[in-house]
Amino acid sequence: MPTLSQLYYYPVKGLQGVALNRIAASAGERLPFDRRYAIGDQTTAFDPANPCHIKKQNLVVQMKHEKLAALAIGFEPATATLTVGERNTSHRFALESADGHDAFERFMSDYLGEAIQGPARLISAPGLAFTDLSHQSVSLINLNSVMALQDA
Repeated sequence: MPTLSQLYYYPVKGLQGVALNRIAASAGERLPFDRRYAIGDQTTAFDPANPCHIKKQNLVVQMKHEKLAALAIGFEPATATLTVGERNTSHRFALESADGHDAFERFMSDYLGEAIQGPARLISAPGLAFTDLSHQSVSLINLNSVMALQDA
């Protein structure tokens, strides 16, 4: 019988995942708060009043900005508070408050500097997940398959 040994979700698309001990999941839905937010820049076309799927190539993600992998992440779903650690410092952002939202955008703009086009933008919309697929999904990755690919 298969065993689920590790469980992660990614509150902000493009940043590290957050380990979970347990989570309530519903059939046909993504994990709660998984990829609820994304980081865009001046070139990212997104209208929160008319939200739609965005390909990750159009977002600020590790695939294009490997520096993001150095940030340690924590997330408190009850308050939508993101903790971002870099070196020996951590920063807390209440993403659903205007001040926290703006502070996170300033932090990411400063952190990424000229690697992105213009200032960073935190984007989100109720019910939208910034997943690689345009439909609701959960990815299950078999580590044996990953190791076999590595060996090949």
